[in-house]
Amino acid sequence: MKESPYAARQINHRYVCARTHRLRAQCFGAVAPRPTATASPAPAATNQDVIVAYWTSETGWTSELQLRNNGLSQPLTVTPVLRLADGAETSLAPVTIQPEEVASVDINAAIAAAAASQLVGTYGSVALRFQAVSAAALYAAMMIHNMGHAIAFHIDAMGESQDFQVGSRGYLVAPK
Repeated sequence: MKESPYAARQINHRYVCARTHRLRAQCFGAVAPRPTATASPAPAATNQDVIVAYWTSETGWTSELQLRNNGLSQPLTVTPVLRLADGAETSLAPVTIQPEEVASVDINAAIAAAAASQLVGTYGSVALRFQAVSAAALYAAMMIHNMGHAIAFHIDAMGESQDFQVGSRGYLVAPK
């Protein structure tokens, strides 16, 4: 009776495993047990702030905030906070974004929904506040365009820089 090729492969595999085991024992004195894979706990989510440098609700201009959840498994709840030039802050309604999806916020409509009439016809910056392991969990951009005119601005959001502590309009001072 002829031996099957499968049985030959099994015998060959056993031979290679036994030979490898003997070589390890010769080289290292004894074969150490394989380390078991231990699952390290996932890092905890912390408060994150991402800043968009400019928005406007001035007459004729439309500001649209575009938010993308870069996460693969968890929804992300982002609270946009509009800041005026004088430092006053107004929180808008939180936006929940499913993993790998995009949400848009029309700033003029959000101002109307928040009954924040002090923001009509003004401009400022936007702070995006959320909880995640990293600020990279969110991609955000502001699209500003003037209806009826061929002009538009795309402004990417940025996280807080740890490299700079003090700044002004013309320069930044690096820490010592």
